[in-house]
Amino acid sequence: LTLHKITLGAGFGEFFSDDWLLTGKFTPGALSDLNQPLNHEQMEYFGQLILAHQYTENVQLLTGAVSDRLFEGTSVYPVLALRFQSTDRRWHVKLTPPVDARLGYEADSQNQIYLKFWQTGDRYRILFKEADASFNLRIEERRIGAGLLHRFDEHFNFSFEFGTTLLSRFEFEIDAPELPDEDADPTVYSY
Repeated sequence: LTLHKITLGAGFGEFFSDDWLLTGKFTPGALSDLNQPLNHEQMEYFGQLILAHQYTENVQLLTGAVSDRLFEGTSVYPVLALRFQSTDRRWHVKLTPPVDARLGYEADSQNQIYLKFWQTGDRYRILFKEADASFNLRIEERRIGAGLLHRFDEHFNFSFEFGTTLLSRFEFEIDAPELPDEDADPTVYSY
């Protein structure tokens, strides 16, 4: 079973003053094994809205809301992050507990290299044609990696990330149309 996550992100940023920045990102996508035509159960629509405040020359406070599948039971949750920047503005550390941590280096005005630790959570809808059955697969992972951000201009950039998974958790929720008790929940298995 090979799982695919295909997303496209679009975002914006607006400075209200030298110290206040509002950013947003919309990330629609499909999560599937691609063994069936895509349908609405496999589509996801995520995003984030973050307000950043330049507290001092070297410290930023970020707060906002994120929509994704990181935490089971909710798709929207609040975030609070701190970003520390060196006095020469080349190095930064960003901490968003418990979501991620990042160390970045500005190689020049267009390129940033970074190391990152982060958590992910996704839900895939899988259909087995042979058995005429389907189930949900929830995956939670802790990853470590690196990336490169290239700025073409102040409005357009491209990023590339690679890494490895340190820890994974899989949970299967099997559809059970003929439950013995009408109030019973579908069976959940964890690995």
